[in-house]
Amino acid sequence: MKASRSSKKTSGFTLVELIVVLVILATLAALLVPSLTGYIDKARQNAVIAKARAVLVASQAVVTEAYADGKLVLDKNGVGYDKPNEHIAHAMAKEIMALAEITEDECEWRIYIASPNEEGLAALATILQLDYCDKNYRVTYRLIGIEDEPAGWGQPVPSEHLEDDNSPDGGPFLTWKDYTPGSYHPGS
Repeated sequence: MKASRSSKKTSGFTLVELIVVLVILATLAALLVPSLTGYIDKARQNAVIAKARAVLVASQAVVTEAYADGKLVLDKNGVGYDKPNEHIAHAMAKEIMALAEITEDECEWRIYIASPNEEGLAALATILQLDYCDKNYRVTYRLIGIEDEPAGWGQPVPSEHLEDDNSPDGGPFLTWKDYTPGSYHPGS
């Protein structure tokens, strides 16, 4: 008598078939992950520029208002503006942060304003440069290009903080550090 084989087919996959499917999936993942992370980085870079634009617009509004109110004082040579006193600087930085909808803990920024004698600028109290860092990327906006950097927005660079200010003209006009809610007490 012949041994009878079961005519039932077994359902399911063999080990070889499973391994082939896993190798195909791993290959696809290896090809797609780098391009997806590139899109994520690009989105983060665009987000930092969007946040920095909000700070730039807010800064220009606050500086223009301060100029109109006579809070911007020319230096003794009449070439630039003096840094505002502690009270005015605190109020201006606070207003910038409120208008841009940011807090002092989530970002760092500093602004430089153009000299009233700057050629080619029609408006006084114009933001000449903004440096911004959202603790992931830093970016710079320049109204007028310099040797290494053209005018407009620079390329976002991964960074947790702004670089030290090496400006030869006495430093920024206003920074996020000017807003000190924990230690600022008007009139004291």
